[in-house]
Amino acid sequence: MRLSSRPLLFPALTLFTIFAGASGVRADTISLSITQEASGTIGNQSFTNQNVTFTGTFSSQQLLSCIAANTCPGPLGPGTGEYTLWTFTDPETTTTLVTTITVGGLGTFLANSGDNFIDINYSGGPLTNVSIADGGDSNGHLIFPVDPFNLNLENCLGDFPPDFCPLSASTSDGALILTSASEDYTTSATVTPDNATVPEPSTLALLATGFLALSGFIRGRFRSA
Repeated sequence: MRLSSRPLLFPALTLFTIFAGASGVRADTISLSITQEASGTIGNQSFTNQNVTFTGTFSSQQLLSCIAANTCPGPLGPGTGEYTLWTFTDPETTTTLVTTITVGGLGTFLANSGDNFIDINYSGGPLTNVSIADGGDSNGHLIFPVDPFNLNLENCLGDFPPDFCPLSASTSDGALILTSASEDYTTSATVTPDNATVPEPSTLALLATGFLALSGFIRGRFRSA
């Protein structure tokens, strides 16, 4: 009677497939921020000369997916190296953005208007090349970096429709309204690697060699039987 090698061969190949597939799953987290010293109110709390930071967080997989699909061109248009991500979900790329606003010692709050965005500069290459151009709340029209001129109510009414003024951003602690801001600002970019355990390429190669040797050994034994 001839015995089959399939009961042993199939589990080995299945295990290799699982390990090999795991190597393709990786999505680093990217956080881009703009910080500007400002005064104003957030909800029922007031603050003076505090650092206000607008931050957008997303995954590298989301950014690269929308670039490949050409679904997130920035204000300058396709092919310019500028891209726009929004807090709503893109049905084609599932690109989502999480935005927060941090005010001095008052804390960090979710920017939750549902229509927040960031404009990103990225010409390709390492993810450390990603930088932020601007971002904010398109519903409340408060965009970072903030133009101090438009924080004055009279100036705002001269440049925008009345229902735009004062410029604001919706947060989980209430509306953020700035009354003054420095002309200077800083930007930052942080890339946090995916912590998922992924087999090294050398490990995968060793596994493949072992499984192939095991397969040959099994076939030889069963042929002799």
